[in-house]
Amino acid sequence: MFKLIRRNLLRNKRRTILTVLSIAIALILLSFLDLLLAAMSGVNSANANRLVVRHAISLTFSMPAAYEQRLAALEHVEGITIMNWFQGRYIDDRPENFFPRFGTDPDTFPDVFPELALSPGEIDAWRAERTAFIAGRALAEEKGWDIGDVITIEGDIYPVDVELTLRGIFTHTTDEAAERVLYFDWQYVEEALGNPGQINSFYVLLDSPDNMNETIAQAEAMFENSPDQVRAETEAAFFLSFIEMMGNVQFLFSVIGLAVIASIFFITVNT
Repeated sequence: MFKLIRRNLLRNKRRTILTVLSIAIALILLSFLDLLLAAMSGVNSANANRLVVRHAISLTFSMPAAYEQRLAALEHVEGITIMNWFQGRYIDDRPENFFPRFGTDPDTFPDVFPELALSPGEIDAWRAERTAFIAGRALAEEKGWDIGDVITIEGDIYPVDVELTLRGIFTHTTDEAAERVLYFDWQYVEEALGNPGQINSFYVLLDSPDNMNETIAQAEAMFENSPDQVRAETEAAFFLSFIEMMGNVQFLFSVIGLAVIASIFFITVNT
């Protein structure tokens, strides 16, 4: 049987090479879709003590940066930080060069995300340099980045190209998907854009999950009569709403995955 397979493979080397490449590309696509879904959802890394405040209409709308101080004054809030989705383009548009890229505040981020382990020296280095960034261990290993490496991300949503220097590599004890993310100082973009003072979301750390519902109600009521009303929700609920905003992504990825598997089957049969 193996002799027959080997003979058929060698009968048309060009077709065999094309078949192998087709299967490899299909498997890479399937793996990328699975990774993308994990990175987008982030439910496994959600903290029960954190809630997210975003614009009431949609995630595509932003809120005034001044909301941060008012939210920080709520009774059960222990920490708050900003989070803006930068997107951009790293190297090119190939799927393997996609990973989440967020602008945040290095001064407040470590306190709100204590599960992302950074050394005190790395935190200080990140805060000391406007163009510094931190990345998860899984992402850094995948890209071959070392401390001190400089990368460029071309802006698309925001007309700013950011040149960033790696100053910290963080780890997450339970969720590898959380290590496939890049964070940099949002003030870098703010200054380049003329300080518009607009934020996509605020991540709020509470003293206890028991105070979650009360704080959600207070946050929404606080801006009820403002032009930019807000929606507050648990971090896990926020991740799920992000997926819902994009449609039934899980179903779509399942269909694509089945199509990839079917393609592999038919390619193999016809070889």
